[in-house]
Amino acid sequence: AAKAAADKATPASPPTSIPIREQLKSDPQRVRVYYGTNREVLLRPTPSPWLPVASVGLFVVLLLLILQIIGLLRRWSARIGIRLAASNIVLVLFVAWIWNPRGTISRTVEYSRGLVFGAHADSDNQVRYGHCDVTLPPAGLRNVGEMNLGDPGFEDPEKHVILELTTPLAKDPFYAELKQKLAALKSSDRDVFVFVHGYNVDFRAAACRTAQLSLDLDFKGVPLFFSWPSQGSFLSYAPDVDEMQNSVGPIKRFLEDVSQNLGAEKVHVIAHSRGGAAVSFAISQLDPKKCRFNQIILAAPDINAQTFRTEIAPKLSDLALRATLYCSRDDRALQFSKSFNDKPRAGDGREIVIVPPVDTVDATGIDTSLLGHSYYGDCEPMIKDIRKLFTQSIPPMERGLKELRSSGKPYWVFMKPR
Repeated sequence: AAKAAADKATPASPPTSIPIREQLKSDPQRVRVYYGTNREVLLRPTPSPWLPVASVGLFVVLLLLILQIIGLLRRWSARIGIRLAASNIVLVLFVAWIWNPRGTISRTVEYSRGLVFGAHADSDNQVRYGHCDVTLPPAGLRNVGEMNLGDPGFEDPEKHVILELTTPLAKDPFYAELKQKLAALKSSDRDVFVFVHGYNVDFRAAACRTAQLSLDLDFKGVPLFFSWPSQGSFLSYAPDVDEMQNSVGPIKRFLEDVSQNLGAEKVHVIAHSRGGAAVSFAISQLDPKKCRFNQIILAAPDINAQTFRTEIAPKLSDLALRATLYCSRDDRALQFSKSFNDKPRAGDGREIVIVPPVDTVDATGIDTSLLGHSYYGDCEPMIKDIRKLFTQSIPPMERGLKELRSSGKPYWVFMKPR
């Protein structure tokens, strides 16, 4: 009895201290997103037969030069030694440039993860379907809006958003699987959103962005995206403009099918930049008696402002319960676009476009990045606003936005945090 009393009086040992980061570690968060695309399918490249021979030959030459230096260095002047060393460095860099083991590994890993889509349109411009399995860093290791991509084969699951597998599906099985997934959800969650990316975005980045949006929006339904053949290069604006215009038809067919064939409770559309222009033209061609969307969100749309006012905006209210245009005066990408196209852009907040009943929201100040163009997915205030649109479909004044006026017409801005 005395021993029992002593044991009871002895305080328990404190638990072993675990670093906060270790406590946060868990399995990566997994999201399946569904896609439509009119991109070409890339076949696995066949290695050039001369490349291994050239690499081995260059390494042999390099080895011989090193042996010569070792044998003759004592009799040569310092100047000659320095020149030989510089020559060897140049030769090593040349070999590395030709061989490029990191690039070779990345390409091999990328092709091992399923179908790979290229930077050009499919020859018949038809829509291909499928789904992508994407992992995001464990909860607590990534901030809302954060999306870091690494080279395939060199990603860190705790830091990067990773496209793990791309699986193609025929059209009928694609829609059958989507219907099955929706049917398994609660009726209040049977929603879908379709994300359409902008310029300088490849297929992998589009899939990862869709998964990140789905997770950060706390979206309970099924996320989809359409990837048109952007080059995925900062310097390829002109080719992207051409590809976007050629993709209006496929995007229209995809949105039409999603609206009509799924039986979803609500269908939302989020389009960014050049994708906003493609979606604007595509949706304006749809029949409002057959197609109806809940939310149409155009974030930083890279479209002629006058075209938007006269041809697009009047049709949006017939096709959607609510349509929202986000713009920003800090958007340097659209400032460049204005110079390139010689016309103001609808998403450029310096010349704000207000066409009721479309809600115009000025997002100036929420994106502090260099270009200020990706606030739709990078910035928490914007993500919270879209989440309220999806879940409640409430007007701007009920979402905590501040009303301002230009030429007597109302537009809205984000409240500055106190």
